[in-house]
Amino acid sequence: MSTSPLLDSLPAERELALLSIGDWIRAIASEMSRMQTGLGQGVQTHWDDARWLVLGGLALPVETSEPLESLRLLPAEKLHLWMLTQRRIQMREPTAYILGAAMLRGHRFRSDPRAIIPRSLLAEFLSPADIPGQHEAPETILDLCTGGGSLAILAALAYPEAEVLAVDISPAALELAGENLHDFGLTDRVRLVQSDLLAGLPSDSRFDLILCNPPYVPTASIDAAPEEFGHEPRLALEAGDDGMQMLRRLLAQCPGRLRQGGQLLVEVGLEYKNTMALFEHEFPALEPIWLQTEETTDQVFMLTGDTR
Repeated sequence: MSTSPLLDSLPAERELALLSIGDWIRAIASEMSRMQTGLGQGVQTHWDDARWLVLGGLALPVETSEPLESLRLLPAEKLHLWMLTQRRIQMREPTAYILGAAMLRGHRFRSDPRAIIPRSLLAEFLSPADIPGQHEAPETILDLCTGGGSLAILAALAYPEAEVLAVDISPAALELAGENLHDFGLTDRVRLVQSDLLAGLPSDSRFDLILCNPPYVPTASIDAAPEEFGHEPRLALEAGDDGMQMLRRLLAQCPGRLRQGGQLLVEVGLEYKNTMALFEHEFPALEPIWLQTEETTDQVFMLTGDTR
């Protein structure tokens, strides 16, 4: 049972007395902080999460410079926001799943429990295209563990002449990816394939660019994660005791699938130490290049087709 005064019962006078969008954002952000709702599924602060929930719930643009906070709300809109807030704070549903959409690098993607919420750091290298050491636009791109297809879509937008292949083991995730491709008008340019990594692809296929945001969370970390992460498919997150279960297979398969000068970009989250131990003990011939993102220096690495 919730102990949040904003959610204890049907909307009372004090809730309905929240007049403006700004009032609701402040009240919800405060309750999120007090109730310690989980972060990290597309937002990093309770204020951003509350703003996303309120504006998205009212079908208003989330990424806008317009001064929307002073706008007054109708009683029906307040009731709607109160119901969304119950789902977010009491039921611990991620905001993206409540709204059915997530924003990544200014693009809107459908989002629901068929796939994890789009939030990959790899998107920073695709929107706009800015991959270190890349001298020519890739002609063939492979997005492994594509989930809802956001990285494959960003890659297709960044490289409009490229052939893009998006792979996932989950039929449900690929169904969602297909809906996103339709929204972006890319069903003819991005091909979806159900496969366990490269197992279902021709053995002679080679790529100029391979992207992968694989499962990399150790089992113990999954079990200790905030409740919100339990709404996402565990298959897309969990990767064994050390978080390296999928990466180990990836490194055994992918370098040989790169064309000369090609690039493999992989996200590993907070598993830098385990990743480096994996390279040192099992793949000493491979030398990862760690790439800097807007906020990190040790969560994305690159291998090139020149690495053998």
